Amino acid sequence: MAGDNETARSLFLAALMVTSVMTGILFFDIEKEGVNAPPLIESDVPDSYIIGQIVMINITISDEERGGLAVLITLNGEEITEELDEEGTVGIDVSTLEVGPHELVAVATDSLGQETVWRKVFSVNYPEESETLVVLDVDAFEIPKGETAPITGYVIHDSIDSCSLRWSTGDISQSSLGLPVDENGTFDLSLSNVQENTTVSIGATCGVWTESSMTVYASINIKEDQGATRGCTDSSANNYDENANEDDGSCEYDSQS
Repeated sequence: MAGDNETARSLFLAALMVTSVMTGILFFDIEKEGVNAPPLIESDVPDSYIIGQIVMINITISDEERGGLAVLITLNGEEITEELDEEGTVGIDVSTLEVGPHELVAVATDSLGQETVWRKVFSVNYPEESETLVVLDVDAFEIPKGETAPITGYVIHDSIDSCSLRWSTGDISQSSLGLPVDENGTFDLSLSNVQENTTVSIGATCGVWTESSMTVYASINIKEDQGATRGCTDSSANNYDENANEDDGSCEYDSQS
């Protein structure tokens, strides 16, 4: 009889333990289901991008009770009026943003008053372009007075079509003339009838998005007039003077027998 009582008591305790465990699990699940986390805000906006590369960015806001969400989204302080779609996403047009930094802010508040603030600073940049480079084939000339100095060279840049060239014999920043450049970047400036020592400035400015400039200089020196060297200029004469450039009638020849 005592054995039966012990068995019954053991079975009762086991049943009570199972019931407690199941009650605990059920209570835990109820508690777990009842947790309402703050809204989650995500976006595909990058840290930076090239102007024209992206026209639309998206913000997605998630919450257990999305119907009770209060949402405020601003771009550079201006409110975005588009509504969230059924997936909790709103698309923002960024096609007109100018180059520079921009700030996107989203604030979401759920029905329990839990607030999430999300902030992203990103930048719109110009594409990288090479610096303008001007190269002269010859940068120093020595010519007789009144002659021509053939100044030639070329421009190096990613976009030759964007390049403009100017030249001047004075201060190029004050006064200059246009200089054509072909599709390969080459230019030709023939400065004729040069009467005195001269410095020619040639400047180029290139760039589609960001301009860069470079100025180079060509010096022209006039040869000194050494004057006439008189002497015998006939190479068949006995006294031919190879340095003479003006005949003085002094040539001597072997006598004919």
